[in-house]
Amino acid sequence: MLTDAGAIAPLVEDIKSALSGFDDGAFASYAERARLLAAAERLIIAAREPEEYLYFTATQTAQNAAIRSAIGLNLFRLIPDDGTSVSVQQMAQETGADERLISRILRACASTHVFDNPSEGHYSHNAASRAFLKEQNRDMFQQMYDFVGKGTYALPQYFKLTNWKNPNDYHNSAFHLGQNTKLGFWEYLKEDPERMRLFNSGMRSVATIGGENKSSGPFPFEILVGADPGEQVTVVDVGGGRGQALEAIYENYPSIKWNMILQDQPDVVEDAKAKGLPSYIQGQGGSFFEPQTVKGAHAYIFRRIFHDWNDQDSQTILEQTRSALSPSSRILIFDTVVPSVQAPRDLALQDLNMMSFAGMERTDRQWEELLKASGLRLP
Repeated sequence: MLTDAGAIAPLVEDIKSALSGFDDGAFASYAERARLLAAAERLIIAAREPEEYLYFTATQTAQNAAIRSAIGLNLFRLIPDDGTSVSVQQMAQETGADERLISRILRACASTHVFDNPSEGHYSHNAASRAFLKEQNRDMFQQMYDFVGKGTYALPQYFKLTNWKNPNDYHNSAFHLGQNTKLGFWEYLKEDPERMRLFNSGMRSVATIGGENKSSGPFPFEILVGADPGEQVTVVDVGGGRGQALEAIYENYPSIKWNMILQDQPDVVEDAKAKGLPSYIQGQGGSFFEPQTVKGAHAYIFRRIFHDWNDQDSQTILEQTRSALSPSSRILIFDTVVPSVQAPRDLALQDLNMMSFAGMERTDRQWEELLKASGLRLP
């Protein structure tokens, strides 16, 4: 018996209706695309039998393992981007891996629509697998699987050990349990340069400030300019990684006279400089748990920072910045807001990823409570 046979026909109509907002290869809005995705996912669930859906969900760990293995063997780059297929035999010769092993890995990938399998023993790229041709995308998947994923996988065991309390201790988290380490998440990355490289590279694959304008975010930075158009505008990107957000702002607002400052851990800033940090960005090493050293900036940017930390730590970060504000300064927080009802899958599951090292995604109410506790308010 299907999970919900009666819902299939209405969901097909929902999909048709959602497609009315699709024109010239794009949706009219993010909401229209989200509507289609939600209906399509519910249709797949409705068309499966309950036990079939249960088993499908349980085996997603195997799907991720297959993709991670394909990354490890460099198979995404061995297969031509032009759509031609490559034999498993040839890939075995080039990698030195067992032919049967490669066949089983790629079969699993293709079964979930990552790679096409046009003939026996041959595989080619499709739209989904081509996403892995970008190094930062492969690194993102790898660091999620190798680092965060092991902590997330350990959550049930961690909950039991901590009497099912909401995780709130960065120094004693599911990440520690899953990785079998005494180091916190960030210390674990810093211990090995390759781990930090993977993390920094992977974050570039999702390096957005948020909003529909994926380059510089929804905030109208031109309003930071005062009455004098020649006034220098100081912005500080706190915990800004390699400076990709500042680069996007600079490119999207070329008429503004910028004084751009990138702040992050000293080794991250040095890595950014080594990788070619633009000359218009000043790099400063430090910690956002210490008092903000740049006083009276026009804006202090926090891009996807607070989901890494619990409320107490996030409050400390905000209070250290609040002490540096002038009457006209702004704190700009580019982050996600989890709906209180019917939260989308990506945000709900990302919250559990963050939970693995005591971070969290927040609802509107939780954001308001955090800001109020920090002596701040929304404009």
